[in-house]
Amino acid sequence: MKGNFRIWLFPLFIVGVAQVQATAQGPPVFTETPIMLGLEGRGIRTFGKFTNTDNGNTYAHIIAFPYNINEKFQVGAVIPLVWKSPVGLDSRGGLGDLTLFLKQQVFKKDGRGKTLRALLKTTLTMPTGNTDQAPPLGTGAWQGGLGLVTGYITTALGLYAETGYRYKTNDLPGQFYYNLAASVPLLPQQYPPHQINLSVDLNGSVNTRNGNHVLLLSPALQWITGRKLLLESGVQVPLRGAPQTNFVLLAGLRVLIF
Repeated sequence: MKGNFRIWLFPLFIVGVAQVQATAQGPPVFTETPIMLGLEGRGIRTFGKFTNTDNGNTYAHIIAFPYNINEKFQVGAVIPLVWKSPVGLDSRGGLGDLTLFLKQQVFKKDGRGKTLRALLKTTLTMPTGNTDQAPPLGTGAWQGGLGLVTGYITTALGLYAETGYRYKTNDLPGQFYYNLAASVPLLPQQYPPHQINLSVDLNGSVNTRNGNHVLLLSPALQWITGRKLLLESGVQVPLRGAPQTNFVLLAGLRVLIF
């Protein structure tokens, strides 16, 4: 991370509601949640991610469509639109690499005002981003991922952990990754839900070829406005392994549709 930096007001917001009805604990901003959307649930999520580095800026706008097949099995797609402005090159934007994902709940134990859950998540990322010109909008490689997501969520505290591995073709190095998150509500519990949550994540990955360990500190705020909406935004600051990255801003919108 380079010295001091300025965080601008970001005119986007994220929305997400999976566990709002039960505990008013929204899903972590930078870590996966083991909570599904609910029986016959489906949603639309959109968020923006702005990355500032010594080599230029990148903005990615993500549109995700999760859909529950049943209360334990979910499918979805993630569509990224990418704009890159590298130093010394013309800016360029367009479609990035599309991702499909599956989630299968493998454990669930509910109590009064608390729940302990786990799921398996697998992803397939296709090389749909154009790589014929510089800067490239995708990796040019097929990617697969498999991870385990766990969470212990109460009305007073949410603890989350995610670990997994990402494989890439075209002789690109794979990654072991891990995400840890804790969130706490700042307002008294009420129904309909109206809550502000403070969360802090640690997001890490290890390159399987050279062993480079990237670690980011990711604080965030969430505002639950009802049974279907959650507004959130956050910032990521590199702690190690990414000397050219200054900061990452993320904010957007997710809506639960019954």
